Amino acid sequence: MLLLNLGGVHAAMVGSLHPTPVATLPFLSPHSAVVAFCDGILRYGTAWEALREDLAVQKTVMTLEEVRQRMRNVLSLTDVTRFPIPKNPNAVIFVAATVSIIYLYHQMMLF
Repeated sequence: MLLLNLGGVHAAMVGSLHPTPVATLPFLSPHSAVVAFCDGILRYGTAWEALREDLAVQKTVMTLEEVRQRMRNVLSLTDVTRFPIPKNPNAVIFVAATVSIIYLYHQMMLF
């Protein structure tokens, strides 16, 4: 199973939770969806105000920062560092990087 970026989190989840050993290759993926939605490029496409309004209907008044923190808490369930070690750790290959060109491109477009 080979998936890029956020899909790599899903690949790592499957590799960790599948009842039999399965080879996984989380390719350039963060450790959880928190990184993509709260820190990465998807934070600019997330309808934070709509989420805040939905919570207000439930009688929960929150600031946008509190909504982001709540999303961070919910998405922390996807943190693969909290998952069990895969059945066959030798069948896992991580491809990592220290810089994301997508993030850099987005930052350059802001100027």
